[in-house]
Amino acid sequence: MEEKSCDIPQYNLNGADLESFLGPLEAKVLQAVWGFDKYPITVRDCYNVLNDKGKIAYTTVMSTMDRLYEKGYLERSIERGKGGLLYKYWPKMSKEEFNSHAVREIIGSLVNKFGSGMVANCFTEVSKK
Repeated sequence: MEEKSCDIPQYNLNGADLESFLGPLEAKVLQAVWGFDKYPITVRDCYNVLNDKGKIAYTTVMSTMDRLYEKGYLERSIERGKGGLLYKYWPKMSKEEFNSHAVREIIGSLVNKFGSGMVANCFTEVSKK
C-alpha cells in the first residue's frame, strides 16, 4: 500500500483552528477522531459523538472520514465482518503534530514566495508587538 502524505494545501486566514486548513465538516470529524482515547475507531463511533452534538447523517460522516483518509489525515484498515466490510480509522498524527506540521508548511510556503529575509523580518516585527 502506498504511503499517503499529509499536505496542507491552503491556509484560510479567516478560519478558526482546524477550519484554517480544512472545511467545517472535515474539521469537526477530525476533532472528534482526536477526542477518542483508544484506536482504531469505526465510522459508527465517530457518528455517535457527532450526532450527540447535532443532527448529522451517518453517510456524511462515512464519506468525510474517507475523504480525510484520501487526503492523508487518517489511516485505516479494512476487515471482513458479518455485514460486509468494516472500516477502522485512526489519526495519522496527533493534533499537536498536525499543528506543528501545518506551521512548518505555512512558513515554508511564505519563504518560497517572499524569501527568508522578508519572512524573518515579519517575525521580528511581530515579536516586537
